[in-house]
Amino acid sequence: MRLDQEGRYIYMKISSQDTIFKLLNIYAPNIDLYQLRFFNNVQGLLEDIREEGGKLIIGGDFNVIFDPSKDRKGGNFKITNSYSAVIDVLDDIIENNNLCDIWRTKHPDLRAYTWRQRRPEIHSRLDVWLISDVLQDFVKEIDIQQI
Repeated sequence: MRLDQEGRYIYMKISSQDTIFKLLNIYAPNIDLYQLRFFNNVQGLLEDIREEGGKLIIGGDFNVIFDPSKDRKGGNFKITNSYSAVIDVLDDIIENNNLCDIWRTKHPDLRAYTWRQRRPEIHSRLDVWLISDVLQDFVKEIDIQQI
């Protein structure tokens, strides 16, 4: 098991039915500059553990809007250079680890949100599950529930 110094991620490797799973739970900062440093650190961790083999599952509060046209409603969202840099690092993480955003894969055009603010009214999908591509067929259903 590994923890980062700021308590923003926990990583563990488990074995179940002769399959190794690498599980990473994250709670990313919500400020672009800190997000970039955080996701660069996550990228470094993933490079360190790549040789361990197994199937990777990353879940948690990314505090990032992957696709503003589908994952955001309301407010004045602007894509800054630093935000673009964060998205670039996340795209690299996804590509280099053969991951997919399983909720978006199963719901390519659906708009649903995991975070809301009343005034001004803003909705965003900030909580994400990235899984190894080879696990897609094992996911029969994934949904966003309002509690």
